[in-house]
This record gives sequence, structure tokens and C-alpha cells, in this order.
Amino acid sequence: MLADNREPKLIWAGKEPREPMGNWRLRERGNGDLGKVGLEAGAGEGNMLIWGDNRAALAALGGQWRGKVKCVYVDPPFNTGTSPGPYPDAMDHAGWLTMMRDRLELVRELMSDEGMIFIHLDDSEAAYLKVLSDEIFGRDNFLNQICWERSAVAGLGQGGKFLVNVTEYLLVYAKDYGKLGGQRPRMWVPFSKKTLRGYRRVMTTAGERELVDRFAAKSTGEPVEIYRHKDYEVGSISWAASRGAKEIAAEYEEKFDKVFRTFLVQRENSFQHDLLGRMEGGGLYSVDYVPSRGKKAGQQTTNYYLNKELVAWLADIAEVRDGAIIKNQRLGDFWTREMISNAARKEGAVSFDRSKKPEKLMQVIIEGCTEKGDWVLDPFAGSGTTGAVAHKLGRRWIMIEQGEHCGTHIWPRMKRVVDGSDGSGISKAVDWRGGGGFGCYEVVVAE
Repeated sequence: MLADNREPKLIWAGKEPREPMGNWRLRERGNGDLGKVGLEAGAGEGNMLIWGDNRAALAALGGQWRGKVKCVYVDPPFNTGTSPGPYPDAMDHAGWLTMMRDRLELVRELMSDEGMIFIHLDDSEAAYLKVLSDEIFGRDNFLNQICWERSAVAGLGQGGKFLVNVTEYLLVYAKDYGKLGGQRPRMWVPFSKKTLRGYRRVMTTAGERELVDRFAAKSTGEPVEIYRHKDYEVGSISWAASRGAKEIAAEYEEKFDKVFRTFLVQRENSFQHDLLGRMEGGGLYSVDYVPSRGKKAGQQTTNYYLNKELVAWLADIAEVRDGAIIKNQRLGDFWTREMISNAARKEGAVSFDRSKKPEKLMQVIIEGCTEKGDWVLDPFAGSGTTGAVAHKLGRRWIMIEQGEHCGTHIWPRMKRVVDGSDGSGISKAVDWRGGGGFGCYEVVVAE
């Protein structure tokens, strides 16, 4: 059915009329058992764990937190038709859509104009929720449908009517795509041996350089200076079979800032080819200039060229962590098990059947769309992974959960995060040692 604006909308039994919202407020639980933990600045300033119905809690947050949340992660019951684990997962289709519609509309009001929402589902309801989310957030604000490879084909408990179900999905929307900043999800991943072997040359010394040409760039009018180097020395790192992996890794770490590879300049890049045309013969050259575009646009930059090929430094795309060379790369919309493992069983020292999501997944999401101090919201908090990761990354968080596991799982997990005893998940990677705190609240009828 088409609405008046010619956009398709879902129609289902029970969509209208809507159930009255009622008036709700949050009441702090105070100190003691299942009360606040650590030093809190007070309501509205510190992290919040809310025990109660998420629709009522989202309504209660509407006044003070409207327009403040930068990142929302929603991990609802997938409505698979079964009821494993802590959540009822066999609602009727219409009831599930109503439940999601009512909550997503409230969530949208809490999001900042630059905010983003990630809705985690499997294929049971993903197609329907995509259409419903287009209606709520606007089709133009749809960003991606991410496919996460949750598990391998071989394994216990794998389902699927025809093919083995090994993936889950994240529907990603912006509150207002026109106001979305330039930040995009990236993650650190290990270099493959094949890729790293391409970076085997070493600039032992760049020698001395002399100016050989100077002109004004057509695009910026800024000066471009070309230098020729003499007495330079270029070596290489040996990958001979007789050398052990640790020996090779140690040499890479020692010479890391000097390791490079070269590549041919793209035929379409007329500016770079103009530079190459001004270089006489082979050898080492460097060029000082201000790029007009790209990630270094407007910044004074020095590029190196060896035998008329552009030098690419390993240190520009990688770093050394714990003796391993890793690279920071942009993410696509297919996240593999190698990138983000689902080995979350022991994280947070809480058991949550198969519903617990890995901290690495939440780290990629949160770092991809927030900065330190931004608000992160999870209205289906489950085992508390979102809050644990947000806390370790220096973000402020709000988690809502109505099940008993709010007290048996989330509260003790977050207490261990605060006191620094939680060494699981991303703790080592981000050097988490504890700190901060959170307040605990319950949802009550407003008088």
C-alpha cells in the first residue's frame, strides 16, 4: 500500500490505534545492593543502568535526553519462533512489529542530529524491519545493511531451513544523513604475510637533497618544490626461509618508520604525472606541496619517489602492537569471523546462552560513530556488553533491561568493569584498568 507521499509502508493488524503511553519517570535506586557504583555526578550527567520496561524507560528519558544520544545499538529478540535463552523469541509477527515500531520511534527522539542507530537482527524479521525503519527514520537516512559472519558452517546448533544460517545483520541508519560527519568505522587488523612482504624496502638514509624545480600548483596556487637526493641508501628486509618469523618481525619493528614499498602512479592522475615528467631519470626525489584533495588536503606534505614510482610508507597505514604489525582499514559491509570473532562466551564473566555479543563487535560500532564523552544507548541491554565496551572506551552510556539478568548479569559485570577486575573482552587492547561509575534506576509511574 502506498502512503500519500507515495512511499511504501507496512500495514499489519494492530498497527493502529496505538496503545496509550502513560506517564513515567526514573527513580534512582541509591546505594547498596544493585544501587549506584563508583563516583557519579548525578542524574543526567553519569552513566545509567535502568531496570524496567524499555518502552516506559525510553519515554521517561524523552525530556532530558532528547537529541543527545550519538550511537544507539538495538539487539531485540529476533523472533525466530523459538524461545531459547533469556528472551521470549516467538511473538506473533504483528505483535513483534508493533513492539519494535513503538520503541524505535522513541529512540529516534533521543538521537542527536549526527546520531546513528545499529539494529541487530537475523533473517527472520530483517526484511520487514527494513521497510518499517525506512518509515521511521526515512529511506534517505538508510546507510548500510551489514552482514556479520557469526559462525562457521560446521558447528553445534546451526540452523537454517535450506542452507546453514551463519550470518546476522545490522541495519544502519542516520538520524539525519545530511548532518552526518565524516567519521566512518575502521578497525585494526593484522597484515597478511603476502601484504607485508610487499613492504620490504628500507630507506636506510635519504641523503642530502637539492632543489631542482619550483612552480605554482594550478589547483591551489601554492608552491610545489621538487628535490633530487644524493648519497641516499636503500636496503631491504630479507624473507629468506632460513629466517624465523620472530627474527623478521623484530627487524620490521626496529626499522618500522623507514620501511616502504613503491607503486606506479595512476594514469588518470595528471598532477603526479606532471611531477614525474620534471624528474630527470631515476633515483630518489621528494616533493613538497599542499594537496588540494584527499585526506591531506590543505596540509603541507612531502612525497617521495624512487625510480619514478611513488613511495608508500608502512608507518602511514600501520602500527606495531605487542610485536605484531597491524593496519587500520576502512570497513566494508561484510564482517568476517576473522575480523570479529564471536568468541564471547567468557567475556564479562557472565553466561548468556547464545545471545551475548562480542565486545569486539561493539568496539567497532562505537568507535566508528562516536568520540569520547558521547552518549551510547542500548534499550535491549541483555548481558551488558554495550555498556561495558562504551565504559572502557570513555563514552557515556544508558542501558535498559527489564529481565532479572539486569541484576544477576549486567550490574555485577559493570561493577567489575568499574573496579578494574574485568580483564576480558577489549580490556587488554584498550589498557582498561578501571574507573568511573554508574547510577541505577527503575521505572515508576509519574505522579
